Amino acid sequence: MIRKFIFSLTALLSTTYCTLWGQTYIVEKLDSTINTKEFDEVTPIITHDGGTVYFTRVGSSDFIKTIWIDGKDVSNDLKYNEYLHNLREIYSEISGKPVSGNPEKSDFNQDIWYAESREKPFDHLVHPPSPLNNALPNSICSLTPDGDTYVVVNQFSKDGGMNKGFSLVKQLPDGTWSDPEPMQIDDYNISSAAISLTMSNDANVLIMSLPKTQGSQDNDLFISFKIDENHWSAPKNMGAQVNSSFKELTPYLSPDGKELYFASNRPPSVGGLDLFFISRLDDGWDNWTKPRRFVEPINTTGDESQPYFNMTTGHLYFSSKRDGTHDIYRVKIAPDVEQELTIKGRIINTSTGQPLDGRVMYGDADAAFYEKYVETIEGYFLIRVKQGKPIKMIAYKPGYINHEVILNYDKRVFFGKPQDVTLYLDSVAIGGTISLNPIYFKRSTPIILQESYSELDYLVEVMRQFTEISITVEGHTDSNGTPETLMKLSEDRAAEVRKYLIRNKIHPSRIAVIGYGATKPLSKETDEESRRLNRRVEFRITKIAY
Repeated sequence: MIRKFIFSLTALLSTTYCTLWGQTYIVEKLDSTINTKEFDEVTPIITHDGGTVYFTRVGSSDFIKTIWIDGKDVSNDLKYNEYLHNLREIYSEISGKPVSGNPEKSDFNQDIWYAESREKPFDHLVHPPSPLNNALPNSICSLTPDGDTYVVVNQFSKDGGMNKGFSLVKQLPDGTWSDPEPMQIDDYNISSAAISLTMSNDANVLIMSLPKTQGSQDNDLFISFKIDENHWSAPKNMGAQVNSSFKELTPYLSPDGKELYFASNRPPSVGGLDLFFISRLDDGWDNWTKPRRFVEPINTTGDESQPYFNMTTGHLYFSSKRDGTHDIYRVKIAPDVEQELTIKGRIINTSTGQPLDGRVMYGDADAAFYEKYVETIEGYFLIRVKQGKPIKMIAYKPGYINHEVILNYDKRVFFGKPQDVTLYLDSVAIGGTISLNPIYFKRSTPIILQESYSELDYLVEVMRQFTEISITVEGHTDSNGTPETLMKLSEDRAAEVRKYLIRNKIHPSRIAVIGYGATKPLSKETDEESRRLNRRVEFRITKIAY
């Protein structure tokens, strides 16, 4: 949820417009779901689909209080005053000087939060527990290419303690988080807390804001290049085309790698930090345009920093102190591009109803093959797909029968909403079932309706693929009729399905039939829908010729 918040030159008004490079812009302040009056909200990071914003809240008493010492969380073993004393000592050690007062209000108390878009933009707030958050400073500073792994500031030991640097954390398909994995950057020996990082969309480039020299109070932008997995070269100063004698902070590289946004107090800033951007002039990383400063009301006499541009929605997000505390704002500076949607899914074994590990393959519905795949973790998977274009998806595991699904998410309806998908695998085992969509018949007859031919054609393909299996076709009816009539109708319908399979070259010896009439209902018949569920044909594996 978003509240519009714009400035004039003289007063705070409900709406203010500015013209930047010939276009009118509106600055919006994210609403109280995210921003608070008493705390700082900083470092906005937006998922590719534009539907989730990660941010850092500073100095809130509602923080994850976990303190790891020798592999044990001691926070629950301490009385409140003892806990505050320990926390004050930890923050003093991090700072290098004594931290007085209530440590909960310290700038070192930083937790990661995120807000998902469900009914409205950013209307569902989540405060992740350990291991993503703890009582130490926690902050996400960049996405990575795979969409569910993030770069966080600092390195954390599983036994306790914190080192300077950066780490990778992964959100697992069930919503939990992995332990932070330290990133290896050659010759990185920075002791300053004022560091930040942005990663290119292919993970080959890191651009960091680091002290100009060891012990310096001012930062420059540095660049590192990927050497191998989780290993990057020593930071190299980006030079006078990018840096100045002032501070260059909080860089963000656009997904296409063409624009670099950052904050600086260089002239012609109007007070404190302002937002600037530069553009690459060629395919290398040495030639850039002169820095261009965003004008008012994007920049103000307060501090503006931590820019983050989302190409899906065309919004530039940033942090500003214009309203007394640091809050998160956004301004639309470009048109929308094709949106992506996050799918959270799982594979289910139809025989047991339990999650099953396997491979999920997916791609454009009209493609001749599946273009991408992902392996599940404990049966769960997380992928991003384009909205407004049909995709096909299937679960695969040797020895199981799979079922393709076609999905089409209209971006006008599903904007920013993570979708849940369940894929089913049928076990090739005696007693197992082959799950199909319902087979429809002409009312009170065994005549198969044409709309069910595609399902039976799929069954034909399964029988051709798994030549070792034999099945029984089980017919069922609702209770509307005499037992004798219903038993005969269920047998006739099962027999009609058998004939269809035989006509499609499935050997008759592999197909038995049985009718159960109304003796095995799936639901109590209270309306037409429940009666329809009971009118069905099921397919059970009865023999496997090894």
